[in-house]
Amino acid sequence: GTYYLRLEYDLGDETKCTKIIEIDLVIVRVELAETVKNLDVCYGQFVDLTAYETYFAPTANTYTFTYYNGTTVIDNPTSYEITSTSTITVKIGNGSCLLDATIELNLQDTPIIEFGEMFTICDTNYDGAYDLDLNNIRTYLLNSTGAFTYSFYLSEADAINQINPIAGDTVDLDLNQEVWVRANNDGICFYIATVPLLYGEMIQYTAPVTNLSTCADENGNGTFDLTTVLAELGIGAGVTVKYFPTREDAIANTNEITTPTAWVTNAATGTIFIHLAES
Repeated sequence: GTYYLRLEYDLGDETKCTKIIEIDLVIVRVELAETVKNLDVCYGQFVDLTAYETYFAPTANTYTFTYYNGTTVIDNPTSYEITSTSTITVKIGNGSCLLDATIELNLQDTPIIEFGEMFTICDTNYDGAYDLDLNNIRTYLLNSTGAFTYSFYLSEADAINQINPIAGDTVDLDLNQEVWVRANNDGICFYIATVPLLYGEMIQYTAPVTNLSTCADENGNGTFDLTTVLAELGIGAGVTVKYFPTREDAIANTNEITTPTAWVTNAATGTIFIHLAES
């Protein structure tokens, strides 16, 4: 409204000078619809604090907004990193008039995956695929990261979008295939990491070409020194050699021939399978 101020100056002898001054008074208001915003957030998340300006003030474009963590001004409120539960003070201004609102950042239980070891996997059944037991990784994560929900993926994009998870507890992988794990809490928080896999290298060897032969004794049995093929194999130091009567036994590591230098058989012909292992 408009108000008037009357000024009088006494000149003496009952003579006065008078001046009337017009004064306009404006009441400046900051009108807020809400003053508190609660947000559930995750550790390491980046939050756009400015996204809630119209939540506090529907006419936000007419006000100024300044954000504080304690007494410290937040320089980049559009990308504020969450590290703890905290209260953000929002000073909303219209000219020199200010009102305060708050954003309550409630930190949720957030999984943080940190692998301290490699997981060695091998082609255990010699079919060209590497066998990964996901339960071993789940057990490791439950002990190191906590009781979250873990799912596994063959691409980072699938892990982010939660599509095409690996079904079952085991998976066959091609050499050097990467695997991602996603840890979820019961709410909005998750963490994605690459599983550190060490693919066991194939043992280098030369397939033997010499056929072993021997003479039968009076009982029709032949005695073979199976170790004579070692020179042809050309394997390096540190490789353990075992001999088996069938491929299935060699894969399962059962029914090993324990006397390979004097193996006795009455079969006229046959094939022996060699199991090579390197620690």
